[in-house]
Amino acid sequence: MVLVASALLARSAIAGQIDVNTNLDQFNTGPECSLREAISSAQTNIGVGGCSPGAGTDTIVLPTGAYDLTLAGTGDDSNLTGDLDVNGTDALTIRSADGAKVSIDGLGNDRVLQHVGNGPLEIRGITVTGGRITLVNDGGGILNGFNSLTLDRVTLSGNSAGNDGGGLANYAQATLTNTTISGNSGNGQGGGYYGPGGSTATFNNVTIAGNTADKDVDGNGDGGGISAMGSISSYNSIIALNTDDSGLIPAQVNDCVTGPNFFPRHTLIGDFVPAECLIGFDPGTNIVNVNPKLGLLADNGGPLQTRALLVGSPAIDAGGSAAPDQCASTDERGISRPQGSACDVGAFELAPTPPTPVLKVSPKPKIKKTRRGKVAIFKVKVKNTGTAAAAKARVCLKVKSPLRAKGRKCASLGTIAVGKTKTTKLKVKVASGAARKSYKVSFRATANGARAKTAKAKLKVR
Repeated sequence: MVLVASALLARSAIAGQIDVNTNLDQFNTGPECSLREAISSAQTNIGVGGCSPGAGTDTIVLPTGAYDLTLAGTGDDSNLTGDLDVNGTDALTIRSADGAKVSIDGLGNDRVLQHVGNGPLEIRGITVTGGRITLVNDGGGILNGFNSLTLDRVTLSGNSAGNDGGGLANYAQATLTNTTISGNSGNGQGGGYYGPGGSTATFNNVTIAGNTADKDVDGNGDGGGISAMGSISSYNSIIALNTDDSGLIPAQVNDCVTGPNFFPRHTLIGDFVPAECLIGFDPGTNIVNVNPKLGLLADNGGPLQTRALLVGSPAIDAGGSAAPDQCASTDERGISRPQGSACDVGAFELAPTPPTPVLKVSPKPKIKKTRRGKVAIFKVKVKNTGTAAAAKARVCLKVKSPLRAKGRKCASLGTIAVGKTKTTKLKVKVASGAARKSYKVSFRATANGARAKTAKAKLKVR
C-alpha cells in the first residue's frame, strides 16, 4: 500500500527534514521517497529516488504505516538490500510523525537496522520488529557499531540473533529512554540487550522483559534480559521475566549478566544472581528477586505496544525524583509522570483508575408462575459494587407481547451509594390469550457514569 497523496510527492522544502511518503521498500526505482532512500539521501546529502537531499544534520519523518523491508539480502552495508544501513558521518534522527503508529519490519530476512556510520543516530516513536540475523552475528533488531545511538519511545520485539543481542547489540554508546525490549531472542548472550566490553549504555524508564538467551540450548549463552560487560547505568528500569534456555537450572542466568561496571538505581531485577549481575555500587534503591507483575506486550494506548504494570506491582511509585534518578516526564505512551506519589519504574506509567459506579441487578424471583390475564410482580434489587456513587440510577422492564408492563415501565432509584442496594417492584401483565409457556423478562439498570447491566427472569404462564 502506498501512503502517498499527490501533494506529498513533492520534495520537502524544509532544510534538514526528509518526509517519507511511501511504505514501499524501494531504492531509486520510483517517484516516491521511501525510508531506505531517505536514509541514503540523508547520509550522502544527495537526493535518492523522490527524496530531498540531506543537509548535514537531518531528520527523517515517517507517517503512520508498516514499513516492511522487502528488498531481501544479507551482508550488504551500502543500504541497497536487507537491513537499513546508516553509514554516513552526519547526525541523523528517524522519527514517527506526531501521533503516528509506525513499525519497521525485517520480515525475518535480515536484522532491521545497522548503525555503521560515524555520526550519532536517534530513533524516536517507532516499533522495530521482525529482525533476524543468523550464524555468528549480533543484533537481531539493531546493531550499533561505532557511534552513539539514542532510542526514545521505541519498542523492540520479535527479533532474533544467531549470536548475541536478540533485540539490540551495542558496541559503542547507547541511550535508551521510555523503551520496551520484549519478545526477542539470541542463541548466545543477551536476549534483549548485549553490550560487550568497551561499550557504554544508559537506561532510563526502560522495560526489558520476556526475552530469551541461549535459544539454541547449547549452554553457551546467559542473560535473557541483558548481558553487559561494558559500562551500563540504569535508572527507573525493569529487567525481569526473561529466560536463559541453558539446559540445567544451575547454568541458567535469566535476567542479568554484567561486569563490575553496572550501576543500577531504582531498578527492578526480577531474578537477581549476585555472582553474575555485578553491581558496581548499590545505593539501596533497587528492587530484586520479586515478581514485577507485568502484563503481556499489548496495545495499552498510544502508538506503541507496552507491558503494563498490573495492580500490586512493586514497580508502582518506586521511581526516583532527585538527581540523578529523575524519571522521564512522560511514559512510552505519552502519559505524564508521575501519576501517583512517585514515578513508576519501567516504560509504563500506571494511571489510577478513576472512581466509577458498577451496577448489579438482581430480579426476584428468577422464575415466576402465573396465569393468563393475571399480573406478576418482580422485586428488583440494584446494588452499586463500584468505587463511586451511582447517580440517577433507574431500572427498566423489557418484555414482548403477549406480556406488557402494568403501570410504570421504569423505576427511578435516585443515587445509590457505594456498596448499597436499592429495591423496587415492577409488574408484568399477561394477556388473556397468551400461550401456556415460559416467557423472557429483562431488567436493565442504568446510572450516570456506569455501564448498563441487564438481568433476566422467566415468567411461566399456566
